[in-house]
Amino acid sequence: MLASFSRVECRGDESTPGPPLCTGGYPQVFPGRIFEDSPLGYGVCQPTRIDWLPVLAHISPPELRRKEATKKMYQKLLDSPDLEINPILQSPPKHRLKSRNPIWSRGNQLLSQNFNISEAWTNSWISSDIPNKNLITSPSVKIPGFSLPRREWVLLNHFRTGQGRCAELMKLWGYTKDPNCACNVPQSMSHILDDCPLYKFNGGISNLHSVTPEALNWLKALPLRL
Repeated sequence: MLASFSRVECRGDESTPGPPLCTGGYPQVFPGRIFEDSPLGYGVCQPTRIDWLPVLAHISPPELRRKEATKKMYQKLLDSPDLEINPILQSPPKHRLKSRNPIWSRGNQLLSQNFNISEAWTNSWISSDIPNKNLITSPSVKIPGFSLPRREWVLLNHFRTGQGRCAELMKLWGYTKDPNCACNVPQSMSHILDDCPLYKFNGGISNLHSVTPEALNWLKALPLRL
């Protein structure tokens, strides 16, 4: 999980943390506090929606990968009649404990539903309410700009997710007292991109996401450290 996250917004940038280590999957947002005594927590941009991270990393969400692995394993066991577990799969015992989730229970369900990881990921993405989700039609497809230099890749993903070290968010996190841009209005990521008379990109978020030549030149010339 840490490895997949490190490539998402900064490709190993020490100022961006990995997701919490937990067995229950990803939380929906990062916690609201920044733990300055932790090298993993220093300077984190939050709350970045976790839904964006697998898309930017081009790695399927962990809960969907687990379902896909379960389906493949269950099908492999069914196709091996000589295995001792096969009779159990054909006539599974009664499910007694709610805390148990044996492979024959979940695997049979996934097979009957004809589970497809790409379709499940797309449906999950469509039903979410994350910022700028209209930029992505199929989350399983590698997004533009994946091979950009680190600085441009970081900036691009900050604008995609709507999270970065802009003045408005830095004030929210307690790092500055002034939330305004140099043009004297609150400096959000969308303001910098769409409205700021000093820095705005005329092509909008769609062209920035597609990394047009104009968008790339704008990212390279942007003087802000976001």
